[in-house]
Amino acid sequence: MGWAPVLLKNARNARVLPGSPGYLDASQAITPLEIPQGPVDRSMGDVHPGGNPHFLLDPHSGLAVARLIADRLAELRPEKADYFRQRLQDFAQALEKGMKEWEAELAPWRGAQVVADHNMWPYFADHYGLQVVAFLEPKPGLAPTTRHLGDVVGKMKAEQIKVVLSSPYFAPRHAAHQVGSRPGTDTYLELMAYNVKELVTALRGER
Repeated sequence: MGWAPVLLKNARNARVLPGSPGYLDASQAITPLEIPQGPVDRSMGDVHPGGNPHFLLDPHSGLAVARLIADRLAELRPEKADYFRQRLQDFAQALEKGMKEWEAELAPWRGAQVVADHNMWPYFADHYGLQVVAFLEPKPGLAPTTRHLGDVVGKMKAEQIKVVLSSPYFAPRHAAHQVGSRPGTDTYLELMAYNVKELVTALRGER
């Protein structure tokens, strides 16, 4: 909704525009969460009419998107279809192995309450059974007031909430929201493993 239309327009390549074979909307592979009911306007903050866009933080969604991409690449390059399908199979096997490990690591924390800076984590939280109970932003994309932050801090103290899910564009030492956003997250599997490890450490009170 923000940068993508401008980027596509300036690419000057009709083959990647909507409706062309080279255009692929990854959200077609998933069931979106938080689709707003009724009209959406800027007074609501950074709300997306098509639902929350941060679905790749759920590994199930990541696998679904990988399958969609592999299928499209096979259509575009049929002579390499077997190669794309093999790469997908390798990725799927590694990701499914990782998912079993990550779910086991986070199983003791199902139902745990956390706070987030931005509404970036609903798919991740849904997958691992976490409850995001407050946000540092009063509305998505809007800077918090001192009063709002005070309310959040009070809630965290009263309910003994230990964790704030924060993204590295706020501070570089925080959670990885996309591949490459933190050292050691150069692949999708490394991204997921990093976030699970950091979250478990925080939930244990070791961070």
